Amino acid sequence: MQHLGQNKMINQLFSKRSSSSIRLCVIGNSHVGALKLAWSALNSEYPDIEITFFASPGKSVRKLKARGSKILPVSPKAARSFRITSEVGNRINVKQYDAFLCYGTLPWRPIVESNFSRAFSIEAASGVIQRAILTHHLKLLNERTQKPIFASTAPLPTQVYREKGELLIPADEFRETIQERYASAYGVELIWQPEETLVEGGFATRDEFSTNSLRLESSLMPNNTHPEADIEHMNQSYGEAWLRAFLPRLQNL
Repeated sequence: MQHLGQNKMINQLFSKRSSSSIRLCVIGNSHVGALKLAWSALNSEYPDIEITFFASPGKSVRKLKARGSKILPVSPKAARSFRITSEVGNRINVKQYDAFLCYGTLPWRPIVESNFSRAFSIEAASGVIQRAILTHHLKLLNERTQKPIFASTAPLPTQVYREKGELLIPADEFRETIQERYASAYGVELIWQPEETLVEGGFATRDEFSTNSLRLESSLMPNNTHPEADIEHMNQSYGEAWLRAFLPRLQNL
């Protein structure tokens, strides 16, 4: 009965929307927080677009399953986060949206130069893609809709660094492999980080875009910022720059 009530509420919300608007569904992890904060400030500038965010921190967003035309979170953590971020429930009904954006679930940290062969770098990039949460999400969507699907990697950190045991892949090979594998397999359009957010050379995000970044569920906990040492999560200014670069593409569908 609870599910029936929830579905009725969601259908009522969607029935009130303008038939001329573009309804975008965003699926992702904690990086979605910057976009959601930015959209709360920008939405009045784009009356023809409506965005619903389904996001959950970390690997909890990997655990999604399909039931007919709906995509559901498996873990209680993801279900709770989806309800909070979407404000309409925790089930994604793909029939209710005109386009989809999978955001932030493919991390990458490129390097300027490498002693690896091109073939090795492409093979390494393919392995990263195969294991990525993004790949799982794209498969779920691709099997249920022919509507446009966009995807974007996580923002580049504000410093180039290597974690223990991590392989850093040259940027050109990584971009090329992502574009080839996702575009050919899923018909996805890749959206890259706006140039104005990057340092010279394009291998890290400018520091000012990570200052005072807020956690995904900051709407429930005011001033819930990431630690000062966090170099991976971006702030509202970054979200605004990203959306302003992307939304004209959405409007041209």
